[in-house]
Amino acid sequence: MMGKTAYIHIGMMKTGTTSVQYFFDVNRSAFREQGFYYSKVAGDRSHTGLVCYALSNDKINDVRIRNGISCEKDVRPWKEMFKGSLLEEFGAACYDGALFSCENLASLLVTESEVLSLKQLIGEMFDDVKIVMYVRRQDKAIQSFYSTELKNGHFHTLGRKEIKSYLNRFDYFSIYSRWSKVFGSNNVILRVFDERNLVKSDIIDDLEYLIESIDSSGLKRPSRENESLGWVGAEILKSLNPIVGMPTENGKINPSRGKLGDLISKFDDSIKMTVGCMNSNDIYSMFYQSNTSLELAAGWEKGSIFPLVESSQNSASYEDDIDYKTLFFESMGVIGEVWSVSQNLLVDAQTKVHLNAAVAYLNESVVHADKKKEKMGIMELLKAIRVGDKYGKAKALLERWGKNRR
Repeated sequence: MMGKTAYIHIGMMKTGTTSVQYFFDVNRSAFREQGFYYSKVAGDRSHTGLVCYALSNDKINDVRIRNGISCEKDVRPWKEMFKGSLLEEFGAACYDGALFSCENLASLLVTESEVLSLKQLIGEMFDDVKIVMYVRRQDKAIQSFYSTELKNGHFHTLGRKEIKSYLNRFDYFSIYSRWSKVFGSNNVILRVFDERNLVKSDIIDDLEYLIESIDSSGLKRPSRENESLGWVGAEILKSLNPIVGMPTENGKINPSRGKLGDLISKFDDSIKMTVGCMNSNDIYSMFYQSNTSLELAAGWEKGSIFPLVESSQNSASYEDDIDYKTLFFESMGVIGEVWSVSQNLLVDAQTKVHLNAAVAYLNESVVHADKKKEKMGIMELLKAIRVGDKYGKAKALLERWGKNRR
């Protein structure tokens, strides 16, 4: 596939990356017809495989654990397998271009050698590689990132100390410089994630404008993905997270966690959290030097990337004025909704187990004329009905079996 163009969308975090990944995932077939490819090997939606490949071998984190890398000795064989699969995927492809997308590329590849490792991998398949980087005012990005941290199991408050710990993560100039040095500044496309700057105020339309060779007309568009928590959801998760635990613990996926954060967010319609321990412009001032250097490096006018916020827009923290009586009742409502959904999922899973067992027993009873297996199969169908059988599959199978055996 040499001579074709690859676009690597590296984030930043909290700039609509989930929506982008959902859009290209559900419309893969339509884009293939246009001669444009969204890799399946690199990841179902987010291309975390690229991160796992490019990270230095000694780093074991959540992203690698979720991809089956639990210790350093797993890294080398995993990289060999991944590279072979990726080269095979694109070796058989006939496309004009491709997109890779993962916000962890910007946040986790923190050395030039790691970025270079990615360049060398992609360079075996493409001659022309463009890096697409969206940046967002740090106060808004930090507020949204804190919500994601709560969804992922953390339970700390958002104070000055925590905000200062985010300095490297949202130091856009350092990230831009790292990728520009490896890929060349002329190959790094910098965009501001703000409705006033995006084409049609939408990140998907903005990407379409940048890539040019794709047409999203008539394709399925995502609803807003990975929404930030409201203040009620935030307080619920801060209480539950110490009990439920993190998504991965001791190198293994924590089954107790499930999708708790997403479920809470789905039913939480309370007022969105705001950063109140420091107002917006105070936070912006912490990144002033980085942002000014970024403007200079990108050839933009000074002060143009993120204009100052009017004082009336500086919000107080939701924690400053919590009505605990309201919090209690709203929390119970959200927890009730989440419990209902989780119980339905549990019922579906239990029903499926009994149905599968029933089918296996009944098939064996036919093959071997085994009355005992038939009885066991019928018992499993009755268990499935007692558990819930929401879709009536067990009942229908039981009735059909009874008719056939008469």
